[in-house]
Amino acid sequence: MPEGNEATRFKPGQSGNPKGRPRGSRHKISEAFLADILADYQEHGPQAIDRMRKEDPTAYIRMIASLVPKQIDKAPNPLEHFTNKELEQLETYLESIANNGESGASGGDRPTPH
Repeated sequence: MPEGNEATRFKPGQSGNPKGRPRGSRHKISEAFLADILADYQEHGPQAIDRMRKEDPTAYIRMIASLVPKQIDKAPNPLEHFTNKELEQLETYLESIANNGESGASGGDRPTPH
């Protein structure tokens, strides 16, 4: 535990700024701001985006990039353990289901990973 004067430490549940911003006020401002932005977008958004795309494609692409998460967690590939032959068998099996329904596909042809 850091050393220091006991009298200047905050007690549990004690605020360092007891007369500071009221609890939830920032949340209320954020909600109001977002509601106003939503209303404006619903009225003008699609036209503004279309105009940006046509008049300033660089800003349009920058806007799209800003909406994409900075780091996308790569999900595991459920097919990574299949061989090419097994993937071809899977493709054939899925095509037969799409064309004939599940009863038209033979269960013995289903590929399985190693």
